[in-house]
Amino acid sequence: MHIKQVLIICSLLAFFHVTIAQADKVSIERGRYLAETIVACGNCHTPKAPDGQPIQSKKYAGGFLIEEPPFIAYAPNITMDIKTGIGNWSDEEIIKSIREGIRPDGSIIGPPMPTMHYKDMSDNDVKSIVAYMRTLKPINNAVPKSEYRMQLPPIWVDPVGYIADISTDDPAY
Repeated sequence: MHIKQVLIICSLLAFFHVTIAQADKVSIERGRYLAETIVACGNCHTPKAPDGQPIQSKKYAGGFLIEEPPFIAYAPNITMDIKTGIGNWSDEEIIKSIREGIRPDGSIIGPPMPTMHYKDMSDNDVKSIVAYMRTLKPINNAVPKSEYRMQLPPIWVDPVGYIADISTDDPAY
């Protein structure tokens, strides 16, 4: 075997090792943990009963009303329902909406999204959230359109590039 062939094989092995190692960091369980605790998707995207408790049968199906002087916002349905949710969106489109506040059609998502902290999530964490969302049952729940009495910016944040995982030893983790 020639040295060039050995180098090519070693490069390929290193590439696949890194790719597999990164894929191992994307997990449905991590996504569930993030969506249901730290990122708190259900706080807005799960409708509430009159007593303020989340309606578990409509988890992530949207409709929660947030009314402020500059807007009346209805949290959208983020289940995988094709007609009323995000079931037609690609993983990349969901990630862009979370991090940058941009829908697949290019329109800007109004407040209270995007939360500026979401742009700093690592690629693996946001991919884990998407992987978890893909496991949830689709719920058909049409939500009223939000109304904004304020000018929305052309963009909320600059496009987000690659964001590495932070060390599990880091307190921010």
